[in-house]
Amino acid sequence: MGPRYRTISLPDVLDSLDQGIGVFDPDLRLAAWNDRLIALMELPDGLAEVGRPIGDLIRFGAERGDYGAGEPEALLAFQLGAIRRGDTFRHERLLPDGTRLEVVRKPLPGGGACVTCTDITAVRAREHELEERSGQFEFVLDQAPSGICLKDLEGRYLYVNRAFADLYGYAAQRLLGRTAQDLFPAPVAEIHTRLESKVVESGEAQEQIVDAVFADGIVRPILAHKFPIYGEGGRIVGVGTIFTDISGTKRADERIRARDAWLGAILDNAPIEIILKDKEGRIQAVSRNVAEEIGRPPDALIGLRTRDYLPPEIATIYEEADRRVIETGEPYQQEVEESADGKVRTFLNAKFPLRDENGEIIGVCSIVSDVTDQKEAEERFRQAQKMEAVGQLTGGVAHDFNNLLAVIQGNAELISERSSDLADAARPILRAAERGAELTQRLLAFSRRQPLRPRPVDLRSLVAGVEEMLVRTLGETIEIESRATGGLWMALADPGQIENAIINLAINARDAMPNGGRLCIASENRRIGADEVGPDGLPAPGDYVMLSVIDDGLGMSADVASHVFEPFFTTKEVGKGSGLGLSMVYGFAQQSGGHVEIESAPGKGTTVRLLLPRFGAAAIHRVDGLYEDIPLGSGENILLIESDSDLRAFTRRMLEGLGYRVFAVGEAEAATEALEAGTPVDLILADAIPGGGGAGTDIAAAARMARPGLPVLYMSGPGPADAVAPARHAERESFPHRIDKPFRRPALARALRRVLDGEADALLR
Repeated sequence: MGPRYRTISLPDVLDSLDQGIGVFDPDLRLAAWNDRLIALMELPDGLAEVGRPIGDLIRFGAERGDYGAGEPEALLAFQLGAIRRGDTFRHERLLPDGTRLEVVRKPLPGGGACVTCTDITAVRAREHELEERSGQFEFVLDQAPSGICLKDLEGRYLYVNRAFADLYGYAAQRLLGRTAQDLFPAPVAEIHTRLESKVVESGEAQEQIVDAVFADGIVRPILAHKFPIYGEGGRIVGVGTIFTDISGTKRADERIRARDAWLGAILDNAPIEIILKDKEGRIQAVSRNVAEEIGRPPDALIGLRTRDYLPPEIATIYEEADRRVIETGEPYQQEVEESADGKVRTFLNAKFPLRDENGEIIGVCSIVSDVTDQKEAEERFRQAQKMEAVGQLTGGVAHDFNNLLAVIQGNAELISERSSDLADAARPILRAAERGAELTQRLLAFSRRQPLRPRPVDLRSLVAGVEEMLVRTLGETIEIESRATGGLWMALADPGQIENAIINLAINARDAMPNGGRLCIASENRRIGADEVGPDGLPAPGDYVMLSVIDDGLGMSADVASHVFEPFFTTKEVGKGSGLGLSMVYGFAQQSGGHVEIESAPGKGTTVRLLLPRFGAAAIHRVDGLYEDIPLGSGENILLIESDSDLRAFTRRMLEGLGYRVFAVGEAEAATEALEAGTPVDLILADAIPGGGGAGTDIAAAARMARPGLPVLYMSGPGPADAVAPARHAERESFPHRIDKPFRRPALARALRRVLDGEADALLR
């Protein structure tokens, strides 16, 4: 059986096509066509018929303008020539209604030609749309700050955006078709080539930081991010690259690292505790000392809240403070007391908000400092100020009381000397005056106005002498021990006052040991550095000899210990203590240029440390003798300066009774006027604090100016200029001769004689 097939009509085939088609035989005469050709070409009726020469159709098109401007016959000749040469002809025709046609004429293999007419309106619209999108895409890429390029698989640039061209200083069109080897040094080009090979092989993006020489000649780091470009069928057809200049980022990173390093150094070395938390109260960073105190590494604290490492009652205080800072946006500080190892410590917690670059609060910074020592120092300073005020008050009272006692004592002596019948009645008056004088001496000791006789003292020998008396005084139930370090320095102080201080402290220690105990008196050298000086400036830096009186008695609370140096403060029963013993020790230490400290706790005994200034010379421990006789004057002229009228009158009578001529005034100015007027004066006897104004040192200076070499004897304590620390002025030429008030007639007589005869360097009352 032969092949089975159907005969298909050529006109039917042509009419089924969407294109217009016309076929010409080798003689270039129309052999076949379809209706679509007639419609698209808009041919008139009768033009399309079998055997119609192709030239007729071309002439029609030329006359209609299908081939552009020109003479129709010339256009016809040109087209016929092209057909005979076998050229392909292609042109587009735009119809008035906007339809766009593509007319193509091609030669046939056996001779003849085929003409096709296609409606390409939709195709051209699509192409135009794609071109617009491509232009928009390029516009967008040109706005990108990063350099962007596309390459084919041979590494040739197919596209570069404006930023890429600007980076390297080339026009974009000059870069197209070139390779990395044309632009970069060989090592850099090799990096790009290697990365692009990895992209093609793996089908995955690759990136690397490379150095690039920019158009300005500066080498900057760039981040090259390369990715595959896929074509039809998912095949990789090229590589895209995005270049980002990261020099600014690297500088910012370096600044951040430097800032982090500084922050780390602060957190590692800060002497205060620093805690950074977020708004939820979670720790973000802490200083090293916080981690050490909690007992965990710093990293282990990140994310914890306050109550994760502090007792709830303390944590609540801190958390409420954090909330207050976040809500108000204002700094806040508070003092918090915490107990540790049986000791209460005070912490100052200062908090402030942490804000981001927009000013939004993102957390809280807490700076915690232990202010226990500062608070204690402030309390000591307030106590010192109070003691100073009380001292000024008691000193003034004692001074005035001395004046009264001097009158009472002096008149009692006169009564006793003039009438034997009244001598017995005068003795109780004298004894009472002497007891009153002892009381005023204690007050003056506290107020640092008592006259001191500082000299080099060997504390080892002095304590040994006092120890014998203490054994008898304290009783058999008290065990006494004394010790001194080798090479003990000499102290510069009044030895009599040192003995009084030891006795006072020893008696207090005995009273604190009602059932007996152990008393230790220790002497040692002590050097005070600048870092040991308190806020009140005491003790001043320097060398001291420290005398410590230590007992193992009942001890006292911190509150009691803070008041023991105040005058009249006592914990003893009424009648068993005046409350002036430790006040005297305090005043003596301050006046000597030293210091006194007390350390005590209930049930743990008490230690009192008396710091006395060091004296560098060999010791000369001398006690002045007492005189039995009363030396009289020889008519010498004495200028008496005393503001108290009663005491001035009494002293004048006493001086005249001793054989002196007296010129008495009530104020320093009158004394100066008398000296300037030429009044004969052999000695000035002056109150150390005259009511008319002017300190004793001023009187001495005025006297020396008016009468060089004129001696001055002062009554009562030193003036304010010497009150701070007379031990420091002990070797000055201007150190005044003094006699303590109230004084008795024999003491005044001896003092006057010794000053007038040039024998006095220090006087006894």
